[in-house]
Order: sequence, then C-alpha cells, then structure tokens
Amino acid sequence: LGTEMSPEELKLFTPCKSTLVVLDNLFRHEHVNAVVMNNYDAGFQATNVLYDAGHRDIGHITSTVSFSNVRYRRKGYQAALENKGIEVGPDSIWYVTPTLEGAYQDMLQLLSEGRKLPTAFFAGNDIMAVGCMRAMHEKGVRIPEDVSIIGMDDMALCLICNPPLSTVKVFRHEMGVAAVQTLLSVAARLKTGVLKTELSVDLVERSTVRVLPLRGS
Repeated sequence: LGTEMSPEELKLFTPCKSTLVVLDNLFRHEHVNAVVMNNYDAGFQATNVLYDAGHRDIGHITSTVSFSNVRYRRKGYQAALENKGIEVGPDSIWYVTPTLEGAYQDMLQLLSEGRKLPTAFFAGNDIMAVGCMRAMHEKGVRIPEDVSIIGMDDMALCLICNPPLSTVKVFRHEMGVAAVQTLLSVAARLKTGVLKTELSVDLVERSTVRVLPLRGS
C-alpha cells in the first residue's frame, strides 16, 4: 500500500524478486505495476461540476504534505479551469494540514487573516473539506449559500456533517480486486513492461453545491 510512499522509498523494494503491485499510488515515472483511482479525473470532474453550477471563482483546498494522489487531484482541477480559459493563480490554492483538526485550525487562521473566499472549492479529500467547513461555519460562512464545496473519497463522514458533503466516490473494493487480479493474472506474466491501472471515479451529489443564477437573469 503506497499511498504516501515516495520514489526514494520505492527503491527499497528493488532487491525484491517477487512480483510487486503498488496500490493507491500511480508511480507514473517508475518501473512498477500500480493500481490507483483516477485522481486526475477526480479533480477534473469535480471542478467541471462546480463550473456547470455557474461558479467561475473556484478554489482548491489541498494538503500541506505533498503526495502523489493530492498532486494529481490538483492537476485535474487546474486542467479543468484552464480548459475553460480561467487562470489558476497562487491565491486559488488553499493549503491546510490533512487532518480534521489541522484543516479546521488552518482555515480559521486563513479566514482570520482576511483571505477572500471563492464561491466554490474542490477539496483534496473529505477530511480536509469537513475540517474547513467547521471553520467556515464558525466564521459565519454559509454552505452552500456563500461557498459551495466538493470533497473526495466519499467517507462516512460526508453523511454526518451539516450539510451532507458532495464528494467524489472512490471504488475501494474494485481497486482491491484489480490489484489482486493484476498480481495473479497479469503482472506475473509480464517479462519487461509494467501495468498501470487507473479506476474511474464518480461524483456523489448531496447538499454542498449551490447552483448560481445565470448572469444577466
């Protein structure tokens, strides 16, 4: 399980003679079999949903600790906006600690400093989204009336926060099946190449995205 594994840490497995499949980290530029959700598409999908809801000032909440999955989610977010002709400036990215308490405290601090909120956020995962929502509630920011937000992972936490969080669903069971099938059926037969498998994701719409009125209406 390589969620937060770095390329340097992956090198420790070089002496391994058994077939190796890394789960939850694409390692696009490393010679290793990998099975992961499509993080790039997750960011792309979520941002397009916000755009289609009328939002043009769309920010991204991401982790202060960089690892592969959140980097690709950010790339998808940026690509979606760039495809619409919207520039992604440094003020569009909001960095928070990737824990409930850390995201809450960091967002409180950012809001206390007077940082201007966008009309919508795509958050790199549900934990950061919910922590930031708590801080925004305390500062009088209404969700989704003032700020819309979409998370990532579809954790049970999404159902108990107020309002229930719209998010990107990850098919964990299917990822596990794909990893084992890759290990047993495919990777062991590959003599030179490696297999990179990215599973699709799906948006789960709940109550944290506001559809803005059309301009001029």
